[in-house]
Amino acid sequence: MSFDPISDMITRIRNAQMRSLSKVIIPSSKFRGKILDVLKQEGYILDYKLISDEDNKGNFSVNLKYSNGSPVIREIKRISKPGRRIYAKATSMPKIQNGLGLAIISTSKGIMSDNDARNKNIGGEIICKVFWYFMSKLGKKPIVIPKDAKIKFESGKLTMSGPKGSKELNLNDKIFSASIDENNLRIKLINKNDKTKSLWGTTRSKIYSSILGVTNGHEKTLELSGVGYRANLKGNFLNLQLGFSHDVIYEIPKDVKITVEKSVVIKISGIDKELVGKVASEIKMLKPVEPYKAKGIKEKGQYVIRKEGKKK
Repeated sequence: MSFDPISDMITRIRNAQMRSLSKVIIPSSKFRGKILDVLKQEGYILDYKLISDEDNKGNFSVNLKYSNGSPVIREIKRISKPGRRIYAKATSMPKIQNGLGLAIISTSKGIMSDNDARNKNIGGEIICKVFWYFMSKLGKKPIVIPKDAKIKFESGKLTMSGPKGSKELNLNDKIFSASIDENNLRIKLINKNDKTKSLWGTTRSKIYSSILGVTNGHEKTLELSGVGYRANLKGNFLNLQLGFSHDVIYEIPKDVKITVEKSVVIKISGIDKELVGKVASEIKMLKPVEPYKAKGIKEKGQYVIRKEGKKK
């Protein structure tokens, strides 16, 4: 049985946080030190130092970081393992939790965060991913109203209209209040507690997405990859040839527009972000991307973990 020093370090950090320890001891090495440098630089740990032992091998004493009694590192997980290495190009580097998290990459120019690797246009091996614990302050931020958008708030209903159409959202007036001053829309909490605070940022995000929808619209692009894979429109139906013995027919919902380019690119647009995402997800599930030859339907920019096929 092989020993993975990186997995050992990650497990030690996780176990220490579960017991709310302020420090954890980790056997030292140059590679582990570089990973800890990235965690310290990005604010996931307070600090670390090298302490010597009787065998002069040395250990790292890592000071863990907490926020309001909860560990800052919500999740830390090994990605590339000795039995299965995971690599990514700079252009296809995965974003952890939509950019709220961090991936640590081993590149030809050293260990660095995924953001640094993208900025330097370097690919490498994805060592691990880390997700940050934070208290969202998104709900407090005012929403800037575009010039071509009109917003009204009356008796718990928020009405938004723009060049792309109009949309209505229901707000619980016992929890939230909305006010418009100059070109800013502010969402305020009437009754503050843990439950309402958790809804605050989500509600603000939904309103912001709706405003973007009625002004600019939302769009997702899907790509077909595979021999003979084709897509075309027939009235209100999307006809897909996906390698089956029959064509797959998908009925296009009422408030969504679909266009097909070069028979292999599907563009889905609409004012409702949730509906656009749902349609894109349903079409992708008709032929999910397989990991050997990456055949199937994928979203533009989607990172696909590839597997090596059988060797003769």
